[in-house]
Amino acid sequence: KGALKSYKKALKITYKVENFESEMLRANVLNNIGVSYVNLKEYELAESYAIASMEQKKMLGQESSIGYCYQVLAKSAYGRAKFDLAIKYLEQDDKKFVILLNQDEIDGNHFIRAKCYLAKGRLEKSRDILVSIEEVYLDRFSKSEQAEFYETLSSVYQRMGDLKLANDYLRVTLKLRKEIDVKNDKKIVGEFVDFI
Repeated sequence: KGALKSYKKALKITYKVENFESEMLRANVLNNIGVSYVNLKEYELAESYAIASMEQKKMLGQESSIGYCYQVLAKSAYGRAKFDLAIKYLEQDDKKFVILLNQDEIDGNHFIRAKCYLAKGRLEKSRDILVSIEEVYLDRFSKSEQAEFYETLSSVYQRMGDLKLANDYLRVTLKLRKEIDVKNDKKIVGEFVDFI
């Protein structure tokens, strides 16, 4: 909620100066507010801000950057269990990220797509997508994102009835989460010691 408050303050500031830079900043802040609402699971508000950002970017001739808006719309649709709609948004999203040569965002979209197929019960499709991006997640994504990736892959195999692979991937998930917790604990202890 703190980020949301900061974004709303920034949004007000963008209305005080009328030039291209402030209008572009406004478009980005609108989308960041949408991202914040997705994180708060307030999907209707997230969609409203993503659409406002998209309209602003189109008005400014910055259509190549509306992929981020489609991403908010896709995550909102996923959160509302509208998986087919999420997949449609992801298709639009991918087209924009291809223009920007942003492969990390496309790979992140593949993960969301795999989660949609898992939720729809299309287990083989979900598994195939996940297997195709596993190396990318190991190379370029955070430990937290890797943990979510492997938890999803574990769920796919569990639902497919392959309990051995499901268990193996669950162990990887738990190992990653433990590494994250240990790192966070060390950081907290270090901050506490510095405070004293």
